[in-house]
Amino acid sequence: MRQKALIDINTLLDTRLGVLARLNSAAANSIVRSDWYPIRDTDRFDRVSDGVISKEMFDEMYNKFEVETLSNSLMTNLIYILRSDVKDIFPKYQLKEINGKITFDINVYPYRLLDEEKEIIKRAISHYLTEPASVNVVDIAYHLLTPTGIALNYDMMTIYNYEDWLKYHHEALLTNPIEDFTIFYPRIAPSGIVPEPNEIAKDPFMVIPMALCRHLQMHPVPTSWVSWNPKVYKRLINRPPGMHLDSTVVHPESIQSQISRHSEE
Repeated sequence: MRQKALIDINTLLDTRLGVLARLNSAAANSIVRSDWYPIRDTDRFDRVSDGVISKEMFDEMYNKFEVETLSNSLMTNLIYILRSDVKDIFPKYQLKEINGKITFDINVYPYRLLDEEKEIIKRAISHYLTEPASVNVVDIAYHLLTPTGIALNYDMMTIYNYEDWLKYHHEALLTNPIEDFTIFYPRIAPSGIVPEPNEIAKDPFMVIPMALCRHLQMHPVPTSWVSWNPKVYKRLINRPPGMHLDSTVVHPESIQSQISRHSEE
């Protein structure tokens, strides 16, 4: 029995935090700990940074996809959600005596990483997603993720900005629908402008799912899923010595510390 997911690195690591921290650590600390951050519907950080971080500054650095951004990023809530799913599924496998794997392919594209850096990410994420899960790191460009290809190889996909993928494949979806395939993405307007609700679309984030429902399943999830959670970090800092790792704490050997060390070597 196979369950396989393609997970965008930008949904698993809070690379927005990574960029903000590189631009201005004080502003980043204030923004990501604010009540606005986990419920935001745009990434217009210029509007909440008192002018310290402009839209142009953020967009330019974010779109460079540099390893330094990953080294300043921390895990999002998605890792705990995936871990919880694995823990829920494992007993069912045992009861039914099913031999199978839950495979997570972590897509690091569009970051260009060395093999050693990919291995660091694989090891760090594997600390959370243990048996019966397995973790791989892949590097697949969006234009190569054809509807037919992802439907044959995966059961679902996460992506931070669905437009990065959809712009290459919207025409193919019309002739090759993948109605049972689900793409999860945050409730964030890629354009930076959230349309006003109206009588037809009371929830503007449901317009795309409704328009494409006969071609594939687009599922917007809370922004908090793809954001760093300072409450979880606080629990880690206050964790008693020897406390067993579970879905509420971060492994101390974080991706951040490992990539930073590798970059210095």
